[in-house]
Amino acid sequence: MKVCLPQTEDYNNEFSVIAISRSFTLRARSANERLEWIDAIQTAIKENEQHLLSFLNRRSLTQSSIPELNLGKVAPLWIPDSRVSMCQRCTSVFTVTFRRHHCRACGKVVCGPCSDYLAPLEYKKFRNFRVCEECYHYLVQEFDDEDSNMFERVKAVANVEDNHQVTNMMDIIRSNFKEMGTAGRRKPSKKYRKYVPQRLIEVTANDSGSQHSGWLHKKSGRNWKRYWFVLKDQVMYKYKASEDIKALLSIPVLGYELEALNEQDNFKYVFQLKHQGQDPLVFGADNEQSYERWMKAMREATTLS
Repeated sequence: MKVCLPQTEDYNNEFSVIAISRSFTLRARSANERLEWIDAIQTAIKENEQHLLSFLNRRSLTQSSIPELNLGKVAPLWIPDSRVSMCQRCTSVFTVTFRRHHCRACGKVVCGPCSDYLAPLEYKKFRNFRVCEECYHYLVQEFDDEDSNMFERVKAVANVEDNHQVTNMMDIIRSNFKEMGTAGRRKPSKKYRKYVPQRLIEVTANDSGSQHSGWLHKKSGRNWKRYWFVLKDQVMYKYKASEDIKALLSIPVLGYELEALNEQDNFKYVFQLKHQGQDPLVFGADNEQSYERWMKAMREATTLS
């Protein structure tokens, strides 16, 4: 079991628990309460590992009882539907009729054509589950790879000693890898999938190497709309949701003038980016902490270091 924290401060009350059979994300009422829960869970993990060490005589146990979180071996963290507006494989936009599916191997939210595959998953005792195309091909290759020690893994999961019986099980499991009716042949229609410039897919909404990311309200005329923004390499990327893989817009901010503004339309924390010959870009933050973080990141991004 392992405890992980989110990469962005906008979800600073959340934490994830990753285990072999099930992984999930929890939200505390405050950052302090989150720390208390994490300390309690990590203490319980450590005590359990010490208990296993004494009774099972294991030679070594690390802080995590899961040495590697490989596809199919451990239950993935499911990305919430609300944090994705498009397929995380092909970028097709979801609608009421063009539905979301979760890959049971990686946890990503994908469309029907990109997840029209079945694969036996080790953490599910090699039962078949729906997976995305990328995970499907990885799992097939891993199963056929002699270096993956798959025979011993199946033997351990099935708790079977007879090698002949394990061999028969291997044949059955291998036959359960299936490309379903539309896999690899039917792609999302142009209604859902559009041409995407390379600059909009270079940085994802959850990019771990960004300078800063989070929710902001952007003013357009008299209206405000909430978007997820990522600041990386002095470029600001705008997304509809916080786990999208394609940006709606990219704005190089080097050379822009950053200015704090007074309260506007019930937004207390407001700032704008100005550039000669262009309309100003006005943003509103949800709270003072978010505002201060964005102002600091923008000062660094708009000037040459």
